[in-house]
Amino acid sequence: MPFLFLWFFSIVSPIRTQGTDAAPEYLQSFDPAKGFKPAQRDLTEVFLQLAGSLEAYGSPEPYLRHVASEHARIEALYRQKFGKDPKSYRPAYMTDEYIDRLAANWKLLAPKLGLEPFAKNVGNAMRDAILGTRGTGTIIVDIFNRHQTRVFDQMAGKANQGADFEALRLDLVNALNSTKPPSTRKATRWPAATPSHSRSGFTAAP
Repeated sequence: MPFLFLWFFSIVSPIRTQGTDAAPEYLQSFDPAKGFKPAQRDLTEVFLQLAGSLEAYGSPEPYLRHVASEHARIEALYRQKFGKDPKSYRPAYMTDEYIDRLAANWKLLAPKLGLEPFAKNVGNAMRDAILGTRGTGTIIVDIFNRHQTRVFDQMAGKANQGADFEALRLDLVNALNSTKPPSTRKATRWPAATPSHSRSGFTAAP
């Protein structure tokens, strides 16, 4: 999954450069000095934090370790409260050993393949693909919002298909492969979260 999103966002958005004296734009979503935010319900903010981490560190390792630690923390709290193991939403392949191997291979190949600047550029492109060059949001935010709703419906016990990351991947790939002209709708901020779901701060509006 990590490499799919690196590929997708590097394609859908151009790279913008900043002046050397300007504060990095990713600080709005991720500040290395403050560290990662705890697990969030807002997919747009989740992926903006991932993008900022890639820009800051030039590697997917810090974010993957953050995800793993958050899964462990939340599952431990569930066991403490309910006395039983929770259903794990951590992808089966994303074991600690998998992350260790990925990190070791990344460090080995990074100097030879230029992976650090590549990851930083992908993080920059990923942020632009989500927010748009004017920072008001794009169709990707709509895709995140729809997937977010399906996830919350499934967690609430409602019969609903397509609430896993494979469904999100397909939504993003279909948007990339679509032959329809880009939407002319602009994105606007939600005034507040809806009662039933924690929505993203952005949504496409007519």
